[in-house]
Amino acid sequence: IVEGVDKNWVNGNDGYYYYTKTVDQSTGVLQFASDIKFGTETGEDLNQYQDQYIKAKITAEMVQAKYGVFETAWEMDSTHPAYAQLKTASDQVTPSN
Repeated sequence: IVEGVDKNWVNGNDGYYYYTKTVDQSTGVLQFASDIKFGTETGEDLNQYQDQYIKAKITAEMVQAKYGVFETAWEMDSTHPAYAQLKTASDQVTPSN
């Protein structure tokens, strides 16, 4: 169970979460979630996880924020759950000289 997902991330229902704001170039640091927990919803015996480690595979991909690059890079259209927020962020980026 992933808990405490930062409000700027949108679950795309396609196996990916999308960050819907531009990334600060000075830090490049993004908070994703506060916790990853095991849940009892599956009916599993959670004792089997004692003294074990959780291994999470996280892959990140970034594209240019302006000019709607995400649309073609990620083959995304207006029906995608993150589209509206990504489009708004893209439209708010002002071109630099």
